[in-house]
Amino acid sequence: IIPIIAVKFNSLGFTMLFIIMFVFVMSLWRAPVVALMPDLTPNELRSEGNAVINLMGGIGSALGLFAGTIVTAIYCAAMGISSKSPEFDEYDTFPYVFLLGAAVMIIGMLVILFFVKEPDNRLKLKADMAEAADEKAKRKAEKEAKKAEKERMKAEKLNPGERRSLVFMLMGLFFLFCGTNAISTFFALFAAEILHKTTAQATIMTTAFAAASALAALPAGWLGKKIGRKKTILGGLFIFVLAFAAYLITHILGIDALSGALIWVALIVGGAANMFITVNTLPLVLEIGGIDKVGTYTGYYYTATFSAQIATPIIYGIVRMFTGTYLSLFYYCPIAFILSILCILVVKHGEAIPQEIIDKVKEENED
Repeated sequence: IIPIIAVKFNSLGFTMLFIIMFVFVMSLWRAPVVALMPDLTPNELRSEGNAVINLMGGIGSALGLFAGTIVTAIYCAAMGISSKSPEFDEYDTFPYVFLLGAAVMIIGMLVILFFVKEPDNRLKLKADMAEAADEKAKRKAEKEAKKAEKERMKAEKLNPGERRSLVFMLMGLFFLFCGTNAISTFFALFAAEILHKTTAQATIMTTAFAAASALAALPAGWLGKKIGRKKTILGGLFIFVLAFAAYLITHILGIDALSGALIWVALIVGGAANMFITVNTLPLVLEIGGIDKVGTYTGYYYTATFSAQIATPIIYGIVRMFTGTYLSLFYYCPIAFILSILCILVVKHGEAIPQEIIDKVKEENED
């Protein structure tokens, strides 16, 4: 629908309306889908589980970056023309790019529908109610179950320390995604103005960032389990800041040869650092909330990250307007990452129990 409204009817208002509706629907299904991972994964393996999610996300990002190229190649092959010939009009391929995205999402939906078996926490309650001899007993059992659930939820409320950790973790996520989304949104414009790159060259550079992220996903999960999620997140943020600062300093000093190389270093190292952070943030938030509140805390996580995605274009747009240059992107992002570091330093909860301790407790119980 989006390309039809945009290309055929040339209506900006309706295009924006359908884009907003699309993003809203995306937010409705994304959190529950991601919440399936901790439902199916033990606490100590959530970092690795989230690493797999982000690895697939990286592959999806790469597919999105090359969707136009893929569709153009297929379209030209089907029409028997070259992409450089006068008969080719790139606007004719736009609807098919959206069609490719829709097809991928439908395939993903079918995989979840037929291959993912969601555990149902209500089975025990249903079994208890089925044992009741009559309707009165069923109502009584349901009433007792609700009362027990209410007492359990009351007992599971976060203590002040956990609540403080949750608030600062969500604030850290907000600033983190303000920085990373600014890169993904505005880097092509930065590359055109500062690096004098074409759109195709900027896409290749962005792909390097996405590829580094995908390759670092599984090591990031392993590292989060080995040394702790918080340390891994902070390490990734420090690396991000150093990589961006190194490029910015060399550019300001006019060392063009070195800055030209460091922009690639910043993208590749920054992409890996981004995955070190992203893989471990969701499990940390879920660990604060507990296993019975996975859906709720996944919602908190995506509220913080989606809020950053909404705020970043506005905030950085104002920064760009006052500075007059896209070089300000390399001021804006490190500042956002530093604010994220300061928030996450306050977080004191959310680490998984190391497997060694779990094994030790099991051995003691067996003895």
